[in-house]
Amino acid sequence: MKKALFFLAALTATTLIASSAFYNMYNLMKVNLPSSLKIIGSKAFLGIDKLSSIDYVGTELHTIGFDAFDGTGNVEKYQSTDNCVYLNNWVIAVKNRSATSFTAKEGTVGIADFGSYADSMFGNDAYNVTSITLPSTLKYIGSYAFDQTSPESLTIPDSIIKIGDYAFRGVDTIGSLDLRTARGLSYVGDGAFSFGKYSDLYFPSTVTYFGSYAFNNNKQELNVHLEDGGPLDSFNADWLKPLASSPSTSSTMPKLMKRCPPKPRASFS
Repeated sequence: MKKALFFLAALTATTLIASSAFYNMYNLMKVNLPSSLKIIGSKAFLGIDKLSSIDYVGTELHTIGFDAFDGTGNVEKYQSTDNCVYLNNWVIAVKNRSATSFTAKEGTVGIADFGSYADSMFGNDAYNVTSITLPSTLKYIGSYAFDQTSPESLTIPDSIIKIGDYAFRGVDTIGSLDLRTARGLSYVGDGAFSFGKYSDLYFPSTVTYFGSYAFNNNKQELNVHLEDGGPLDSFNADWLKPLASSPSTSSTMPKLMKRCPPKPRASFS
């Protein structure tokens, strides 16, 4: 039975809203989220078609799960800028999934998690996205955010801390990536750069986790470089295996270059 709830104000010490916590609360119209909030789980507010106001002014949030606000009424109308839909300083969706470019405004700190293929940020039209502009303030890129997109060039800011699972999977239009000046980067998720066409990838010594198959099924010979002083145990043996969904003959496995000197900038080129 659906529950009637018109206004929700979470307790001031709340740090987590669990997955599907308010799923299908059909009469919920307004939500006040506390500044202490750190995680909004997947599908937390899914399917609330009357929800038209979400108030959040905190700075502690580091994860917004997949479909957290999908199907939530007029949220897009009241919290959109250009083509991005925002929850305070987080991008939670785009209005036009057929757009050919993506630009997040300065001050944005995070991009929410999305699902694969049709459930990614741009869905089945992702390959049409040829321009991606990220702000200098961005810290978190969510899972599948730019899955299957085709940027001609892209700069990942030095402020980045986390690159989510499959965030840039299938991006095969970029030749190299150098993130050695992203001194806060600690997490590169599962399959984050898989099915690409990179020649070289460079990472700072601050990375403590590389996920399974992070760089697998690259479409040309790939060298992965870790800045001098980096923890060797952050490398994953799964790099040397092809993904089950793709024949090993169609790609080249990455080569591990354990040490490299610093470089003054972080960018795709």
